[in-house]
Amino acid sequence: MNSDFLVSIVMITLNAEKYLRESIKSIFGQTYKNIELIVIDGKSNDHTIPIVQEYESEYPGRIRYISELDKGAGDAWNKGWKMVKGDIIGWIGADDIYMPDAVETVVRFFNENPDAYFVYGECEYIDADGNVTGKAKTRDFSLKYALNNDNPIPTMSAFYKREVIEKTGWMDTTINACDYDYWIRVAKQFPIHHIKKVLSRFRIHEGSVGGKLKTFKIYARERYIINRRHGGSLFSYHVLGYILTHYLPTSIVNTLIRSLWEFKKGRLFKRKSS
Repeated sequence: MNSDFLVSIVMITLNAEKYLRESIKSIFGQTYKNIELIVIDGKSNDHTIPIVQEYESEYPGRIRYISELDKGAGDAWNKGWKMVKGDIIGWIGADDIYMPDAVETVVRFFNENPDAYFVYGECEYIDADGNVTGKAKTRDFSLKYALNNDNPIPTMSAFYKREVIEKTGWMDTTINACDYDYWIRVAKQFPIHHIKKVLSRFRIHEGSVGGKLKTFKIYARERYIINRRHGGSLFSYHVLGYILTHYLPTSIVNTLIRSLWEFKKGRLFKRKSS
């Protein structure tokens, strides 16, 4: 396997001390070693930066970071992309983790498929204690399906060559669902490949229920915007979601959202019987 590929991982942080060590360890504990970490911090006031500095000393020259206010996730992501030096780029949350051979798997794929530019793998859900609670619903990529139904790409399991950014441009900083919009933009210019192997684990906190209730309407509106922006069907799931959340009485919308989240939470946090 060609180990000349430098792989750049971008991590966005804000008061992320709780799981940050575990996430960083999963990056530098990879079986593939030619990796750099770019941390874009939103001016944390906990121990996030001291933890980053601790690992910066442990891995000299392999971690770079900035800590300053930003205009949201898309803005922070763009800052990270502008700092990367790698040939292959990925992103991971400060509370998520990579599987030990994730980067090796991706580098091998690109070595074996030199004409490929974008690939994603599977992703498992874990709870606050790191127990596996489920798995992200993925499928081989179809632009029509992604535009009208759901995003099949787990962001922390997606890797791409720098040429993708050079041709596609920067993240849209005006929306929260900037990664979903970006994958659609990428798919219009590059084939999207799928590896049927778990590359990452995404941590879900039960305490985030309130946040999901507050932001559900925002994301419903943004998915609608993305659908219309990229020529999706008027009969898509995203258009229906926008209509339901913005034109039904608030009390009914809140009941529907809460019921949906309780259903999803029950599936995510229910342990599989051994």
